[in-house]
Amino acid sequence: MPHSAAPTSTAAVAMPTDFYRALFEDAYDAQLLYDEQGNLVDCNKAALHLLGISRTDLQTNGLMALTVPTTTNGQWHTEATLREAIQYTARTGKEASRPWQARRPNQRNLSAQLTLRRLASPNSQVQVLLGLRETSPAHQTTETEVQQLVLDRTQEQLRDLLSRTTLSYVLLDREGFVVDANDFFLEFTGYTRDEIIDKPYHTTFSPTAERELRLQSFLTCIREERLQDFYERSLLTKNGQTRMVHWHAEFAHDAANNITGIFLVGRDFTERHVAARALTDNRNRLQDFLDNAHDLIQNLSIDNRLLFVNKAWKEKLGYSDEDLPNLSLSDVVHPYYKAKLLYQLRNLYKGRKSTSLKRYSLLKPASPFT
Repeated sequence: MPHSAAPTSTAAVAMPTDFYRALFEDAYDAQLLYDEQGNLVDCNKAALHLLGISRTDLQTNGLMALTVPTTTNGQWHTEATLREAIQYTARTGKEASRPWQARRPNQRNLSAQLTLRRLASPNSQVQVLLGLRETSPAHQTTETEVQQLVLDRTQEQLRDLLSRTTLSYVLLDREGFVVDANDFFLEFTGYTRDEIIDKPYHTTFSPTAERELRLQSFLTCIREERLQDFYERSLLTKNGQTRMVHWHAEFAHDAANNITGIFLVGRDFTERHVAARALTDNRNRLQDFLDNAHDLIQNLSIDNRLLFVNKAWKEKLGYSDEDLPNLSLSDVVHPYYKAKLLYQLRNLYKGRKSTSLKRYSLLKPASPFT
């Protein structure tokens, strides 16, 4: 009875690991290998050559560290977005492909296509292969465009930072139309972003009586390239409230250093103005109260200068408002009592109590009055 051929074992037909390693390492296309969590496991020589970096730098900083800002939709910009795409491919098996703009360490730009593909090893370990193939884009991002994208990104970061510090941020173009505003300014004024973007700032926020004057002042600043750094302006909110804002203004520039508009950073000073008016009103009411008192009332500085006297004081001693700036307590106290009075005042300034102060004052014609 003929012997049947023995079944071939899996180990007998399995290709050596070194063989697969050699295929990966010497592949023409740049390839990077990730685990199912999105961590870089390995890369081949073609990838290192194309990217112009060392294996250590790539493993330390990640592929997306070479990314430059671009207007291309859907590009993976950060390690977080790439990791999310890798995990999705590892989980579903669906391939993904995106264009990519990068800059090598030698400052040469790189345009490439990134492709993600799931690999399943015999031990059921899932890995994702990222293929990186250089392309020739119809439009190569210029140095100026990159600089402009960086400027725009910096402006966005400033906008978001100011929102966390309760400061308003508004960016206007050369004609005074709103280009951007931070969330705090929107909350402060009650508008949504769609309601103010590409709308004339002065028509929306300036009081009607001052609208045209403020617009012309703005256009003059743009035309003459001369700016008033700090100023206070009233601002109308969506519900009609008037708020007082202290603004700091700076010119906005493009990558070629041309003025593209003005950005404003402002703090709400409304409550401070309300408090100042209340203090003024209280001071005026106190002045009226003291002037109507029959007692002689005076307010002294620590060096015994007369800061305030009431109406009865001036009428009784015969001095006028013009005399007061040049007077001190020594000028209106009888010389015989001056030393004792000044001694008592010094004790008061030190916090010691005094039951009474008695003095002889001099009238303007030099007549004594107790």
